[in-house]
Amino acid sequence: MTSGNDTAGAGNPPMMIDPTAILFSMPTLANDTAPLEPVERLAPSDLVFHEDEWRQAEYFQRARLDELKHKLAELKAFVEAHRQGAGWRDIYMRELSPEAVIVGPTALVELAGKLGVAANPGPVLFTGVKSLVGRAAGGFSLPVGGDVSLYGLSGDAGVSILGSHVAGADDDGILVKPFAALSAGFELVLVDWRSQMILIGVNEHGRIDVWKP
Repeated sequence: MTSGNDTAGAGNPPMMIDPTAILFSMPTLANDTAPLEPVERLAPSDLVFHEDEWRQAEYFQRARLDELKHKLAELKAFVEAHRQGAGWRDIYMRELSPEAVIVGPTALVELAGKLGVAANPGPVLFTGVKSLVGRAAGGFSLPVGGDVSLYGLSGDAGVSILGSHVAGADDDGILVKPFAALSAGFELVLVDWRSQMILIGVNEHGRIDVWKP
């Protein structure tokens, strides 16, 4: 429908925006993309999240702790230098050398067994207004309770990527038990890149030791 002041067939003039005025809504992304395969249909058990959530919270071997601390310190400095209001003028693209999180052809079976859950297909990623972009090829997801899942990629060499996804605002506590199991069973740490912290392990008092830059 057009108003009486509109010229027939003519729309509103395009709005011009200075590209430098556009801010990023998050400060960091992993400098990789999930390998994708087409999604024919979604199942009720599918883990579905926005592609920007890929690897925002992820596990690493504890042996890489010094490297991870250095990377988080870099990220903190970048975030502080580029913050503008509720957004950021630039985005920090994280680059880390690829190393298996859990090694060996039975790594996924061992991981699922440690958590006491069965592995589902890889997560389905979407962009924009929930426009599906594909399912992580060679991927898996592990529902651990509530709206909390672990996910990642695995192959003959082992589990190469292991992330966590928490959909509900009140579900963070559900992650404690699987984190404790993976910390003790596989010597893993959990890095939350957007919150800029590392969950290192569970101490003798049953509390999680956290490091922040």
